[in-house]
Amino acid sequence: MANLEMGYVGLEVSSFDKWEAFARDILGVMVARNADGTMSFRIDNHARRIILTEGPLDDLAYIGWEAPDRKAFEEVLARLRGAGVALESGSAEEAARRAVGSFVRFMDPNGIPQELYVDAAQAPEIFKSELVPEGFVTEGQGVGHFALVVKNRAESTRFYCDLLGMRISDYIETEIMGFPLDLTFLHCNPRHHTLALAEVPLPKRIQHMMLQVKSELRVGKAYDRCLETKQPIALTLGEHPNDRMFSFYVTTPSGFDLEYGTDGIEIDDANWTVKTFDKLSTWGHRPVGLLGETAR
Repeated sequence: MANLEMGYVGLEVSSFDKWEAFARDILGVMVARNADGTMSFRIDNHARRIILTEGPLDDLAYIGWEAPDRKAFEEVLARLRGAGVALESGSAEEAARRAVGSFVRFMDPNGIPQELYVDAAQAPEIFKSELVPEGFVTEGQGVGHFALVVKNRAESTRFYCDLLGMRISDYIETEIMGFPLDLTFLHCNPRHHTLALAEVPLPKRIQHMMLQVKSELRVGKAYDRCLETKQPIALTLGEHPNDRMFSFYVTTPSGFDLEYGTDGIEIDDANWTVKTFDKLSTWGHRPVGLLGETAR
């Protein structure tokens, strides 16, 4: 199956003002308030990578999957139809908000809207950021990754693998504060994982999303910006055992976390071996506000 990329994501947020300051001054992305009533973020030369609409959800609204070409696009749609998944074409107005020519919408087993498209629009000017001058890691990998809260991990794994062509990267089976936590990590391109799936009692569709920069320097400077502005840090600097991402987690204005990291490993399916890990982090990633830990 052809590789997909997480081409764009939609968030419904309750405060444009807070998100604009967070995105511009902490994350270092390009921010635009658009005539169509949305706010959008750029992290590369794509016109819109993260699209925000105002509303009470404060959560993931949809995920947009970019097919590499029209043939792959039609193949994915055929698999979805064959599995009895309902498909709906997005309106021209909705496509314009996403800066794509057209898209098809469908639901995953958890009721999370998914969208498939080809041919995203490029911005008229190149990506520029004083805070992240080298830009973000997106080429061939898409926006980043999400940790999704799912009803049934096995069912969700089958959906994303069998219909969208994802592959299992690895598993983590561990405990957090005495409670079991099992995660399945899925990739659809060289990025170690684009989705992590977990059955956890959280009120939101996502536990966190991730943006990847190109150096530890940019991660460290972003960490300092959080400390200086008192932006709530959820997990301190650390490294994961499976994707080897050097990162920290900051709480977004919508209450879910954002992982800001670098140096995540890439997968070559020709020689990849699926493993199971027994910890979330090899070092660091200590929860702030729990067990007396502080962000230092």
